Amino acid sequence: MKKRPTCYPVPDYALECAQFMEAKNYDDAQSRFSPDTANLSRAKRMADWWDRAKRALIRGLDTATRLPSNNAECHDSDGTQAGCLREQIRGCQDKWREAKARRLSRKHALFPQRLTADFYKRIASKYGDNVHTESQLIDDYIASIRPPKRIADLEELDAQVSLDKVRAAIKRCKRGKSCGPDGLGNTWY
Repeated sequence: MKKRPTCYPVPDYALECAQFMEAKNYDDAQSRFSPDTANLSRAKRMADWWDRAKRALIRGLDTATRLPSNNAECHDSDGTQAGCLREQIRGCQDKWREAKARRLSRKHALFPQRLTADFYKRIASKYGDNVHTESQLIDDYIASIRPPKRIADLEELDAQVSLDKVRAAIKRCKRGKSCGPDGLGNTWY
């Protein structure tokens, strides 16, 4: 019969040590959380909020233009609240644009229209990716160290081979042996 393994409870000091380490790691993570990250997410939420408010005002404008209102505080020339709502929508759009511009400028992605010359200067000063594989780098380095190879004189190679030179080369070969990869002996030539 096989004996069962015995499981003992975790000692109190080990449990306290593990809980202390977990709490310390949590505190470290909280201290590393950047306030800028929180500000960026807050700015995005604000921009989204202005966008939702603008959409709600546009729905209200559609309703106000369809149905005449008896409210006397904000009437347009045709007796509706459309003029007041249009002003609120315009203000909402302005605040949404401001929030978006602030968010983009924090990300360094905002290029205002009046600064197009700076934008194109910035693009023109960008260099292409300097991509070299290791083998290219090694080849370039070796080529810079070694002197360039001399090119063989091709005039000697272009000269016609005379029949006497061929006969002399065949006579120098051993009898019964093949001169080349074709397997034919030098007696055949």
